[in-house]
Amino acid sequence: MIADADRKHVTPGQARVLPTVLIDGYVRGTWSFAAGEVRLTPFRPLSVTERQAADHEITRLQPFLSCR
Repeated sequence: MIADADRKHVTPGQARVLPTVLIDGYVRGTWSFAAGEVRLTPFRPLSVTERQAADHEITRLQPFLSCR
């Protein structure tokens, strides 16, 4: 699920849809991969627990993305 206010961050135009960060089933940010690093862009500040969980998933995802 995504809040109406956040929709513009995920669909910036020109038929683009950015990869999203889900926390408890809600879209809470976007992410990108460049120069071998995953960059997380949350829509609002994440709690310490949420950030730790996101960092854990980034660590798991990075080897897969690096093989591209």
